[in-house]
Amino acid sequence: MDKKIGKSVVATGIAATTIISGALSHQVKADELVESTATKPKATAVTEKPITTADVAEAKEKADAAKKNVNQQQEQTKKAEADLEEAKAAVSEAQEKVATATENEKAATEENISQAETSVKKAEEEVTAKSETVKEAETAVQEASQAVKDQENTIAGQQSLVDVAESELNKAKEPVHAETAAVETAKNQENQAQTAVEHAKNELAKADQAANVAPQNQAEIQNKINQTQAKLEQTKQLITATNTELVHEQKNASTAPVDLRNTTYSQFLENLRDNSNNEAVRNAAADALALYKRGQNEFNITVGSDPSSPASLENNLQALELVKAINAYRRNAGLPELLVDPYANVASQIQTLYFEKANWHMGKLIGNENVAISFNPQGAVNFWHSEKALYQKIAAQYGLPTDERQLDANDIYMKVGPNVFAQIGHYVQMMDNKANAISAAYDTHPNQFGTPHGTSEVGFHNVRNFNQRVNNGTLLTVEAMEKLLRSGGSRGAASSANVTALKNRLAELQAQKVSQESSLNLLNNQLTDSYQAQKDRAAAVVKAKQNLEAAEKALALTQQNLSDKKAALKSATARIASAISPYQAKLQKAQATLEEAKNQLAALKTAEENKNKALEAAKAELVAAQNRVAAAQKKVADLKTAPQQLEKAKQDLVAAEADLKAKQAVAETENAKLVDLQTVYNELLANYNYLLDLLPKEERQALVSAATTTYQANGGLNFAAAGAGSQTVLTSNANSASQYEKDASVETLANVATQAQPKTDNNTNATSTPATPKASPSQSVVLPNTGTEAEQLAFLGMTLGAALLAGAVKHRRRKTL
Repeated sequence: MDKKIGKSVVATGIAATTIISGALSHQVKADELVESTATKPKATAVTEKPITTADVAEAKEKADAAKKNVNQQQEQTKKAEADLEEAKAAVSEAQEKVATATENEKAATEENISQAETSVKKAEEEVTAKSETVKEAETAVQEASQAVKDQENTIAGQQSLVDVAESELNKAKEPVHAETAAVETAKNQENQAQTAVEHAKNELAKADQAANVAPQNQAEIQNKINQTQAKLEQTKQLITATNTELVHEQKNASTAPVDLRNTTYSQFLENLRDNSNNEAVRNAAADALALYKRGQNEFNITVGSDPSSPASLENNLQALELVKAINAYRRNAGLPELLVDPYANVASQIQTLYFEKANWHMGKLIGNENVAISFNPQGAVNFWHSEKALYQKIAAQYGLPTDERQLDANDIYMKVGPNVFAQIGHYVQMMDNKANAISAAYDTHPNQFGTPHGTSEVGFHNVRNFNQRVNNGTLLTVEAMEKLLRSGGSRGAASSANVTALKNRLAELQAQKVSQESSLNLLNNQLTDSYQAQKDRAAAVVKAKQNLEAAEKALALTQQNLSDKKAALKSATARIASAISPYQAKLQKAQATLEEAKNQLAALKTAEENKNKALEAAKAELVAAQNRVAAAQKKVADLKTAPQQLEKAKQDLVAAEADLKAKQAVAETENAKLVDLQTVYNELLANYNYLLDLLPKEERQALVSAATTTYQANGGLNFAAAGAGSQTVLTSNANSASQYEKDASVETLANVATQAQPKTDNNTNATSTPATPKASPSQSVVLPNTGTEAEQLAFLGMTLGAALLAGAVKHRRRKTL
């Protein structure tokens, strides 16, 4: 049941509550002050016979069968439409042939026929002339090819004469062969010596350059060493000064008061973890600190550190005021006071921020919680307790105890249900006789009501190992918790912000010192390596100079040797000059003749290529002339047979038009069948959706889920209803999965209240008011004809009858109040 917000309530704030059944472990949530936006049902389904899943399955089978026939008829209609288009094209082609034949008949005069025959004779004469030209060109090509072959043979013979002349000249030069070979050897030796000299010069230049760079590098390294050494000394001095300041600050921190406004609950827990002598407390504090990280990573909730945050110790003291007020009411009712769980406060802080963000309970860390916005702590508790009046009023109606010591929140919820519990849940949870511990949070974040008060939150806990936790100090009285908060968690010497900053600074300086010492060692090693490298480079310069001197001496020797060998060759050649002169002249003449023959061969090949081109051109002209003869002959034949061709074209046109008319009739028939089958299918689909909506929500979702799995596994068609009054259009297999996911995720919203329903095993939602289904419009589609026309008409009659019967059943089952 929804309860509207009064103006006075809006002026002060809103509140919300949740509960978890301790016995059944079923979470329950309630928020009586948030107005429901759900639409009240205005009609109720009254049925003579309850709708079962078997009824829905039968309706689905009928719709499936109808859809299958629609698909088949769709293919048949497509084929008929394609045949119709082919027939239209055939008629157009026949009409063009009739027009052409008509023109030919008009032109078929004696004069035109005579002129056409004359054109044939002229074309044939042209072909004869072109044929002669081709023959002449072929003869010319053959002659040119033969001339090329003859010249190639001449060149081969002349090359033999050149070879003989060279052989004779070489034989005449045999007396100076040794001198000639000696000159070539001396030249090679000189070239090698020259290359060695150039290489030695390059190596010497590189060695000189490296030796000159070394002193500059050493100076740079030494400068860096000096700078790093100075920085290291400065860092050591800062470390000494910081250590002195840290000792002084630690002494002050142990006696300084806690800055409750700027100290956070995480710092409070860190002090417990680091300084407590109790292992259970240290472990609980560590677990609570880990919950902050879980809130960030899992729920995207970061509890800030600003003074308005629920994490400030100042606001945690305000949260204790909530606990004090609740315990006062419990004391007056004869109930035991709730002990504070300091480590569950982190969960309360996270859920507080979640509620401010989502305007609803989180419920994942604490199930049983009360939330109020824009109240001071006492005002929030008073507001929650004000539900007592309504509780007392309805207690007798639901058989509830009026003795506050007997209030069991879970038992009461199971009796009254979520709507009523939303109006009394805050009070019932405060006075729950099963609760034995409490966590709380309070912040001063701005809200929509513009008051200086923020959000109040309390979580109620039934701690199973209550006595153990009391004994190990992890559950505290309000007074003990307040004392612990004001002490900052029994701070040690390291609890001051200044101490923490100095420790961080000292750690940075120590790391800086290690880094500087490492850099200094590295630079010293580099300087040592540089000195050694300088010695190596100086030795390399000396070695390079020695290599250059040796190379230059070797070059001088090879140059002198070459000069001597050339002089010897000159003297030997002079002695045989008169003997080799005739052979040189003979070789020169043979080479000149060979060159001339090669030039003639090039000219003959050019002539051969030109004659081949002329032959190809003549052949092309012959083919063109032959085509003109064929065209002229066809024109004569067309003119002489024009009447017969016209008659044949007219007959073909009549046949094409008759075929078009027949195929047009078939297409119209197939389209009409398709429309009828679609109508039947839409009626059956609407009936299926209507019956599906009448099922309870759980049965409807289970049926849709099973249908999705079956149809996807079989690769078939599928469809599902989306909820009360909704319509679902049959989809092809290509879109089946996405359609099912979409439809299955939609739920009826008409009766959903702002409070979450209890997740008990036997819980079901009220059946939504059915609405008259409307068949979804279906596109005009074409399907194949899978049987004879008589079979299709028989099925059409059967499915129409089924649709009418379904409509009658639907009318009987719907009654509007």
